[in-house]
Amino acid sequence: MTIKDKFQKIIEKLFEQEIQAEETPTPETKLEEENPTPEPAPEAETKLESVSLIDGTAIDITEDVVSVIAEDGSLSPAPDGLHMLSDGSVITVASGKLTSKLSPQDVLSALASTQQLESQLSEEKLKLSEHETQLNSILEKLSKLESQPADKKIIANPVTEPEKLSKAQMRLKIARELAK
Repeated sequence: MTIKDKFQKIIEKLFEQEIQAEETPTPETKLEEENPTPEPAPEAETKLESVSLIDGTAIDITEDVVSVIAEDGSLSPAPDGLHMLSDGSVITVASGKLTSKLSPQDVLSALASTQQLESQLSEEKLKLSEHETQLNSILEKLSKLESQPADKKIIANPVTEPEKLSKAQMRLKIARELAK
């Protein structure tokens, strides 16, 4: 018998042991055989709710699909956008699918934060207007100053030569000027 044949017999024995272990009932498999778990019944569509919009339009929300219920009872996909329900909540629809739903409390808190932001914005606009008024006033004064002739003429070329002073003389002169 070759080594290859010996390995083949060992593998066959291992597989036989595994097959026997699978066929031998365990306490768990006995319980499952006695009390089989019921198969879940095929689910019908899970209907979340039939509600109406704030304008009275009836809509049907099934899982994530939003449909408008016509007077004859037929369903058509809801248009894209934000829709306010009669209970005050807001849903967002894209391609007939429900993308988000805000409770009335969430809507109120969002509205309150929006109003707060709007008041802050109006305050900032008022401040900006005041700064703009001040800037215009400064620009007006500057243009008046530009149009007036200067009291002292600035000479392009000095009449006298600048003084040549040593460092000590320069410090003394600066000290006198500062003392005035």
